[in-house]
Amino acid sequence: MSKTIAIKAFNKKEIVTEVIATTKSEELTILQAQAGVNYELFDETTGKAPDHIVTKRKGDNLFVSFEKEGGKAELLIENYYKHSDGQALIGVAEDGSYHYYIPDTGEVSDYVGNLKAGEIEGQALGSESIDTPYWSGGWGLDTGMLDFELPDLSGMSVMKWLVVGTAALGIIPAAHYVKHKYFDDDNDNVITGTYKNDALYGSSDTDITDIIDGKGGNDFIDGKGGHDKIDGNEGDDIIVYHDGDTIDGGVGADILKFTDETSINLDKLAEKVDNIEKLDFVNAKSDNITLSLSDVLNITDKDNELFIAGDKNDKVILDKADGFKEYDSSIDGYHMYSNANHDATLYIADDMSANITGII
Repeated sequence: MSKTIAIKAFNKKEIVTEVIATTKSEELTILQAQAGVNYELFDETTGKAPDHIVTKRKGDNLFVSFEKEGGKAELLIENYYKHSDGQALIGVAEDGSYHYYIPDTGEVSDYVGNLKAGEIEGQALGSESIDTPYWSGGWGLDTGMLDFELPDLSGMSVMKWLVVGTAALGIIPAAHYVKHKYFDDDNDNVITGTYKNDALYGSSDTDITDIIDGKGGNDFIDGKGGHDKIDGNEGDDIIVYHDGDTIDGGVGADILKFTDETSINLDKLAEKVDNIEKLDFVNAKSDNITLSLSDVLNITDKDNELFIAGDKNDKVILDKADGFKEYDSSIDGYHMYSNANHDATLYIADDMSANITGII
């Protein structure tokens, strides 16, 4: 399905110009950059900004792809880097507030205005809102906002991790926190992190199986295409789920992130996923999650506690035979469910509570 993206150039007073770009088209939309403007991206299909874009610098020109995996660019902002000082790309979220696009790595050097010639970087719609789209020059993105780390959650129980961690991680977690990015530069399909906070990416080729080891640190791991083998190892990691991956979160409070609309029975997931403490379905889509007591026991670590975050349109389907019932929760923002023997405990986000079936 093609998308229609409106690109508006603003100065401090008004919209200066507007063009339309279309995905899955052979045409490249060209917008001539000018001084003192910034650029809003708006997906007319969804009524909000694209969640993620891929940017590439060629000379002084900025190319933008609106497809998930990048590839062919649909937009060229000509001579952008002759005027890029203090400018930014922005978009409007579902709640109507405006947000900056922030590099996937969180590195200041990867912010779109700082890319070097030939560099390619993914940019996600950030979690920090701004007052108005009408800004330029000194009103641009304060890249100092990127210079912070994940909270030190070592030694905390999952309970404490949730209370402290969810506010810090936000709706687009690791993207703002990782400090090092690693790709498969030597083409051996093995990507190994460090003991720092890394961003690790596999190949988009569906025929390639990447072997990814996060080592230590709080890592962001995305195997992309193929049936990859991912080990978060130590640290509090965020791992993007793709169908067919084999995933071990390892030690720490680890999150499995679902970015696409999903209808999934976790018995399938339980065969290939282990040591995950949280499933994150916050993606503005309508997800259907079916799970049983045995799934929770198989997916989680020895504590057998699983947190599920999601949106109000998501549905959770439990097996009534497992005897899950609701208990008073000590975790703000989550309902708590367990069976009579308390073999496993589920914490399901308040936004999803109206769409849970199978509770006794």
